[in-house]
Amino acid sequence: TVLFAFSYWALFEGRITMFTALVPAAELFALYAFGRYLKKGSSIPLAIALAVGFYIYPLAWAPLALLMLLTFLYHSRQKDPWPFVWTLVVGLAPLAIGVLGNYGSYLRTVATSQHHLMTSLAYITGLFWGKPSGDYYGPEWGGFLDPITGALFFTGLGLGLRERKKNFLLWVLAAAGLCLLPGMLSSTLEYNRVLFILPFLLVIAGLGSSSLLLELKAPLRSRTMAVLLAAIVSLNLYHLLGPYQDRWKAPGQTWETYKSTESFRAYRILAQVADKDGPGLCFTNFVPDMFD
Repeated sequence: TVLFAFSYWALFEGRITMFTALVPAAELFALYAFGRYLKKGSSIPLAIALAVGFYIYPLAWAPLALLMLLTFLYHSRQKDPWPFVWTLVVGLAPLAIGVLGNYGSYLRTVATSQHHLMTSLAYITGLFWGKPSGDYYGPEWGGFLDPITGALFFTGLGLGLRERKKNFLLWVLAAAGLCLLPGMLSSTLEYNRVLFILPFLLVIAGLGSSSLLLELKAPLRSRTMAVLLAAIVSLNLYHLLGPYQDRWKAPGQTWETYKSTESFRAYRILAQVADKDGPGLCFTNFVPDMFD
């Protein structure tokens, strides 16, 4: 819970007025409904959750939703799957109509565009170490995961590979890999395409921390965990309040995919007027461009 609540990536998404701020809530709802189905056999909430995910981020949600769907079909071999199927079909019908229209052209563009190996690899390096220039919505200081959480992730990854007979670990690793596909198969660097991987990264990091603590004597475990969490929270807040804020202090090359210099100059003028005369109205529809 602490890793997720103070994750730079999650906090960063909450500061952008975009649909991706809804991704963590929709994904956790789906995973909860999925776990509830595996334990209690209630499939309707799972169907609703899968449909909701497609309305928030269709392309990025599809691989993980497919894995949950296949797992559902495997576990429902001796049950009646039709309530689940019809709920999912009805829930996705309006979106399917839209895909047959304009959205389908976007899918075709992504599928036929040229891919580059270094761009694909940047989706992995951006999670842990750093990013190249020209990205959209990427980290500003190292990777999305702070160094301690990243080290705990690789510790947990080694544990998972060593104990690969455990179905839970195999499923989590498969889900994490599938969440990378929408980004790695695209031709440009847009880190929101792999945002669904975040919970799985943190779960694996949690497994790494548990394996680390079990190597210590019992009296030291709680103290060590407190120190680790305090350090992790500090690093993530520094990333958010330090390098991330520094990016917007003055116009420069890093602004090109987000803002325009003209908007920055206009904002400074309006800010002076607001300080003198009080708040006013800002008309945002003068230019049909998200950057202005």
